[in-house]
Amino acid sequence: MGEKHFLLIALATPVLGAAIGRAATGKRRHRYAALGLGAGLVGPLAIVLYYLVSLTSSLWGLDSMATIIVCFSASLMLGIVWARIVRSLLEKTTGDKE
Repeated sequence: MGEKHFLLIALATPVLGAAIGRAATGKRRHRYAALGLGAGLVGPLAIVLYYLVSLTSSLWGLDSMATIIVCFSASLMLGIVWARIVRSLLEKTTGDKE
């Protein structure tokens, strides 16, 4: 039952993040929506990592070196992808490169 709730939260966070960011007042409303969406993408990334850790630990065991290496490199790669997505969203909404 907990896995179902985790999945629902992970799928709802991008929408909620964009909505909360959009609700921010001021000139840069689109920028805040992009930041909220980027923050909300942490939910789907967390569910991907959860399933990856579950899969690798069931295949190779929880304490094997292969599991640690795969999970570490997947975390690193997903973090890089997340940062690039957020940066591209911010560049599209503001038009300038930071």
